Amino acid sequence: MPVISQGDIISGAVGRALADVKTQLASINMKLEKLTSSQEECTVSNKGVTLHSKGKMVWWTKSNEASCYRLKLYLRNDEIDIVEVERNKAYHTFNDLNNYLSYEVKFEIEDRNGKIINEMLIKI
Repeated sequence: MPVISQGDIISGAVGRALADVKTQLASINMKLEKLTSSQEECTVSNKGVTLHSKGKMVWWTKSNEASCYRLKLYLRNDEIDIVEVERNKAYHTFNDLNNYLSYEVKFEIEDRNGKIINEMLIKI
């Protein structure tokens, strides 16, 4: 009868445990991939300006009449944040948002007279 050393037993146990960890890690990676790939790009247009969103980022085509852009963040119907963006910048990323909640952004373009000349709503 062959003799199995204690080192062989430990090595086999470690190998089986490592294989199990690799299987669990692959499962977690697949779930994470599904979460991140499900964030499709959304696009809306109005008056020659196009607004895009993907994940928690929004970006847009610039307007020549804009003095600034305003982003109002909504959770359900509650306004929870307002971000003013200078006219030369055409994107914003909302950090520290809960990935399991759905938000909407109201995008406004303000002219030099302080008048809102364009607005759109998009989901993020």
